[in-house]
Amino acid sequence: MKCKICGGTLSLINGAYECENCQNRYEIFSLYENTEVAICYVESDDFGRRTKDSVIAQEIYSRLQSLNINTFYQRISVENLSYEQIERACVSAIDNAKILILLSGSKEHFSKLLAQNKELLTKKKIIPIYFDMNAYDIPSEISVYQAMNFDNVGAIEDLAKNILISLGRNNEVDYLERNRKAFSKKKKITLITC
Repeated sequence: MKCKICGGTLSLINGAYECENCQNRYEIFSLYENTEVAICYVESDDFGRRTKDSVIAQEIYSRLQSLNINTFYQRISVENLSYEQIERACVSAIDNAKILILLSGSKEHFSKLLAQNKELLTKKKIIPIYFDMNAYDIPSEISVYQAMNFDNVGAIEDLAKNILISLGRNNEVDYLERNRKAFSKKKKITLITC
């Protein structure tokens, strides 16, 4: 997390975040007031191992953060907090988020996400993202939303564009498109020698 004033790195000190540069202090939960996107996923399987959902959520988080979209991803956003603080931070971020991503690679994980977030389905813009599964296996309560298949080529860029549009940042979508087109026009020449 970064300082709102100088952009410096924040460290957890005595129950609050303090900027290493300007020593400005933030209450833990105030940092989640400006959350634009919250990614909901299942972190661990029944054996305590990290899920593929978590890995893909981190990839999405990294891409959205690179576009200056204030994104909440539990694994990174609340590291170094106690269990009680993590729970409160998650609630704060999800409540404040404009967009809620429900990410899953199985019907069971979608069911868990639905059980945890059912009351938010009518209050937020919901983007279900699935992978390694059939779209028909998405629970009916979630299937009413336009789901995105993360297995499709370019899914992460399509997601980023859709989120920028939903946040009213259309000029940034135009910039992404121009860069994508410029990048695709560059040709690579590979020299193979024997």
